[in-house]
Amino acid sequence: MMRDGWGGRRRFPAIATLPAEQRSRLTFAMLPPSLTLMFAPGTVAYTLIRPIGRGDAGRQRSRDYGGWLLPQSTLDLPDLTRGAPR
Repeated sequence: MMRDGWGGRRRFPAIATLPAEQRSRLTFAMLPPSLTLMFAPGTVAYTLIRPIGRGDAGRQRSRDYGGWLLPQSTLDLPDLTRGAPR
C-alpha cells in the first residue's frame, strides 16, 4: 500500500461491489490472543496461532495456520492457479 494507492500489480482483482473509496484501503484486525485478519480490496487473509506448549528458547511453542478467503468471481478466473494445500 502506498499513500496514493496500491504500489505494483494487485494479486487479486478488487471485489466488484466495493465502493471506489474502499478499493484503496487495507485494514488489519487482531483478535487476541491468536487471530489476525487482513482485509484487502480483493481478499481476506487470516492467521491463527495455536500454542502447543511451553518450551525452551529455540523450540517451537506454537503452530501457525492461515489462508485466504476469495470471492467466487476470483476463484472462477481462468488464470488462477489452484494447487493442493502445503
